[in-house]
Amino acid sequence: RNKGMSRLRPPEDLPVSYDCHSSCHLALGGVIHEPVDQQNRNTCWLHAAATAFKCKAVLSGCRVEDISELNCLCSEERLLRLCGVSAQAGGDPAHALECLTGTPPSRLGHGLEPYERVKEICRWMMREGPVVVASFRPPDDFIGSSTQPYDCRSGRTTFRDGNSPHAVVSYGWRKTEHGIWVWRVKNS
Repeated sequence: RNKGMSRLRPPEDLPVSYDCHSSCHLALGGVIHEPVDQQNRNTCWLHAAATAFKCKAVLSGCRVEDISELNCLCSEERLLRLCGVSAQAGGDPAHALECLTGTPPSRLGHGLEPYERVKEICRWMMREGPVVVASFRPPDDFIGSSTQPYDCRSGRTTFRDGNSPHAVVSYGWRKTEHGIWVWRVKNS
């Protein structure tokens, strides 16, 4: 059992397992599980922001029929124009959210230590919905698939040092059958 991973445990007053789309609004499943392929274009930050924006719209009462319109509003091409950057330049999901909404997004803070602020993140997710997680780089020994938790032999995630960040949307957490706590994420 990996000792480092056990620190992810959510607070005792929260559920052992949580999933925004089954707990908050079933229509989120269409957004969270919508296939996204950034085609190695360095646009994970756009896709993470777009997913968070669409989830918030659904949670705020947007009808499921309007999802296709949301997809047009959040298209990669439109977001790149709004943000004024090229796909190759990379970017910041907070800036992309600000470009979409016209207001700066709420921030839970900046943590450079693994598993920092777990309680705040879990409570925010239950109250507000999915969150954008940025500034980490998958470790060299990363393994995983769309059906299994991300894992690495070292048990660590390398946090951003200003280069090569990655962004995903976290929509919950769970304990695996092996007793390891993992975040539920949508990757691009």
